[in-house]
Amino acid sequence: MLESLRKQTGSWVVKAFLGLLILSFAVWGIGDIFRGPSDATVAVVGDVEITRTEYGDAYRRELDRLTQRTGQQIDAEQARLLGVQNFTLQRMINRALLDQVAVGYGLTVTDNDLAADIRTNPTFQNNFGRFDPLHYRDVLRQLGYSREYFEFVRRSDLRRNQLMTSIALGAGAPKPVVDAIYRYRAERRIADFAVVLNSSMPEPGAPDSGVLEQFYQDGTHRYMAPEFRSLTYITLSPELLLDEVTVSDNEIQDEYESRLDEFIEPEQRDLSQLVLADETAARDALQQLRQGSSFDDVARDAAGLEPDDTALGLLRIGDLPVSKTAADAVFTVAEGEFSDPIQSDFGWHVYRVNKVVAGTTTSFADAKQQLQRELALRRASDSLFELANRLEDELAGGASLEEGANRLNLDAGRADRVDATGTGPEGTRLIDLPTFPEFLQTAFETQEGQESSLTESTGGGYFIVRVDEITPTAAKPLSSIRDEVIADWKRSEQNRLSRERAAALAERLRQGEDFNALAAKEGLAIRSTPALNRYDARTSPDVSGELLAKIFESKNVGDVAEGPTAQGNGHTIAVLRRIDKITGDAGNPTERQELRDNLNQALTDDIMAQYRVALSNEYDVEVNQNAIDSLF
Repeated sequence: MLESLRKQTGSWVVKAFLGLLILSFAVWGIGDIFRGPSDATVAVVGDVEITRTEYGDAYRRELDRLTQRTGQQIDAEQARLLGVQNFTLQRMINRALLDQVAVGYGLTVTDNDLAADIRTNPTFQNNFGRFDPLHYRDVLRQLGYSREYFEFVRRSDLRRNQLMTSIALGAGAPKPVVDAIYRYRAERRIADFAVVLNSSMPEPGAPDSGVLEQFYQDGTHRYMAPEFRSLTYITLSPELLLDEVTVSDNEIQDEYESRLDEFIEPEQRDLSQLVLADETAARDALQQLRQGSSFDDVARDAAGLEPDDTALGLLRIGDLPVSKTAADAVFTVAEGEFSDPIQSDFGWHVYRVNKVVAGTTTSFADAKQQLQRELALRRASDSLFELANRLEDELAGGASLEEGANRLNLDAGRADRVDATGTGPEGTRLIDLPTFPEFLQTAFETQEGQESSLTESTGGGYFIVRVDEITPTAAKPLSSIRDEVIADWKRSEQNRLSRERAAALAERLRQGEDFNALAAKEGLAIRSTPALNRYDARTSPDVSGELLAKIFESKNVGDVAEGPTAQGNGHTIAVLRRIDKITGDAGNPTERQELRDNLNQALTDDIMAQYRVALSNEYDVEVNQNAIDSLF
């Protein structure tokens, strides 16, 4: 608990981030009993089995969430390093433990409670803060859930929440603790400051060779060249064999007919909908519409909906978020007319058909060229497997890559000195390298003088690579970067001079000189910081974290501090001018409440951690590591 409280004294950004983590993930330990339930089961928690299928689905959804959050595709190795496998299993075990207790206590979630939870979930609401069934369906599809499965999972979540809330009921940080942390965080200080810029220092002349050599040696890490590898490789792709493949017109015709659905664009309808609480309200609204009332007026009066809330846009029949029978009925309504009321889990719907867009069909003549190439590539891919086997046979018989390529009329490629990003020594990306996503990783995992195995790529093809030479990472020779090192040395000297000047001026201020008079004499401009708290480093380009810490270490108004600027372009002299402390219950009520909520959450986490220990003693947890390993 003390460690949790200490962490709460971090920045508001960190606090918010930690809060999200705490709310999102309850990371508890996995039981340490590694027995093997069955090959189809990855874990047994008390009486509950976690199957390979359930675990695999949860793992894939976790990868999808990570991909969405980071904006980058997470591969299997990255997932392993991030601990996604263990994290996913931990979370499933935690849920299973709580589910057994909740069921044992007879906790339930009614259909009405579940519907209310979904309706009020901001994730499923439109821009006007109203529940949108179509958006609900789209979000679930993106998450990889069917509606039935999501609602089953959500019902279990709500049941567990009931249990967790009752266990942690009343947990709260004492007011004196909240007040002390808030006062520490909310204190503000203002300082007058002046900046001695590096650029204001005289530029030194070129250093002698001894000084430059020492500077280079002291900062060698700044002048490292990456590891380079010289490679020989063979690539096999379906395009190599296209000239050897023929596809008849009859085959293309058969392919067109077998895939006709792909070339038919079904009818679409631009729809608007009203969603009302009961059938009576829906039929009253329909009667008003058929009597000529404005759709927007009826939507506003009967359901409190604005035009943007009712617009569904262009939809195919399969896109309508109601039953198939209801969708068929809507798609028989004429343009400009209204459907009869249709019931769903979320109310009664009345649809208006704003526009009917007729379906279209791409003709055989228009699709022929595309189909011919697809069939040719498919046939070439089949032949490519045979070619890959022939290449493997040649290499297994002792042929070099060059010899194997020559015998099979293939080209052996060559890349001289390429780094792990595909860049050459001159900093230019090598555009002739194979584009297979695994190529460079494989090349940099292969030993010097060795060949990789013939690798099938997810990009559709094969490759094999030999590492001919490795140039290890090493410092660039001083002779090759002399001008760069001289420029760095000059900047370093100017930075040293500005630091020494700022320190000397700060000392004069400590001896009693007036800041305004001293600044005027030295040609420096005095400015004032905004009211800073302890975590406002870099909010001003002239106040670094080091300087901010010194400002808050100062005991009295008038104390002097100096430190580098946040941009590293000089050194700042600061004189503390004001200290604004929080007393009593003063301050920002919202920030104080957020702090209290986070501290309460920390206490709740501590209680739940202790509860987890009790559960782990009550229920056996068995993990089948072999079943987990077989999935990866």
